[in-house]
Amino acid sequence: MPFVREWPQIAFTIRSIHEELKNIPHEILAIDNLMPKMEEDRGSKMVQGMANQWTKTGDPWLKYYHKNDKLSHWQCKNYGIEKASADIIWFVDSHCIPGRDSGRSMFRFYEEHWQELDGSIHLPLTYHILEPRQLIYKAVVDTTKGDFAYSFNTYRPNTWEQVQEVPVMSTCGMMIHKNYLSQLGGWPTELGIYSGGEHFLNYCQAMLGLKKYIWKAEPLCHHGDKRGYSWNHYDQRRNRAIASYLIGGEKLMEKWIDNCARLSKNEAARMKNNIVATCCKHRDHILSQQMMTIEEWLDKWKGHELLQGTW
Repeated sequence: MPFVREWPQIAFTIRSIHEELKNIPHEILAIDNLMPKMEEDRGSKMVQGMANQWTKTGDPWLKYYHKNDKLSHWQCKNYGIEKASADIIWFVDSHCIPGRDSGRSMFRFYEEHWQELDGSIHLPLTYHILEPRQLIYKAVVDTTKGDFAYSFNTYRPNTWEQVQEVPVMSTCGMMIHKNYLSQLGGWPTELGIYSGGEHFLNYCQAMLGLKKYIWKAEPLCHHGDKRGYSWNHYDQRRNRAIASYLIGGEKLMEKWIDNCARLSKNEAARMKNNIVATCCKHRDHILSQQMMTIEEWLDKWKGHELLQGTW
């Protein structure tokens, strides 16, 4: 559970997840990404203090870590994978409340069936805590621009199976086995603050033949609001370009930067050279695990209501 200046919502999220998983052996890893020059709120000291208190009781289910080498939601996720003692990981953002029995029932099913599912399982979402509309993702693709993206789509559970495959889905509320994260090589270590991580995960999962499923349950209710930190345009564009490179190599990355990034010529050239230099090993790893091209995957989903685009 990455967090940066999320007090007090981090406290409610941690407690609600803990209550949801009562009687199931679990640990909650709170990864504090507060950077040295950021103004501290109460979250850092309070979560660390509560983790210490639970450790003293002999029941250390809450664990606090501080990762301050880089401001990045995705690197906190990588760090959590590294520190987690269990094989099944549930990623939840630090401003969410799960619907009753949603996480518990999803875990019980996934624990038994993760190998046959061969991928990740996800809860539907709400964008705001109190809103009635439930959401999932749909794939939005424009190959003429090299753009592999996604957007929200209304979820209508009465028309769905208990477990239903989808082309893309949010990583907030995602449950996945470490084996699949290892196949993916984790999130790219060059990813910065915001964006790119879900583009990478969804479309690289696709090429590896890994699947994504929705678990029909009460939604994970998300607090959509401003955060206690800011992102910048260049970093966000670079993150998207990294995802494009890992999906389709230099050709796709260059097409996306030229058509979508809105950078100066010097910025674009610098970005292209830097990504190839720093992410080439991860690209080679994806190619070594790849089961199909992204174009072959698109053909499999062609005509589905959750795939929109031009190709």
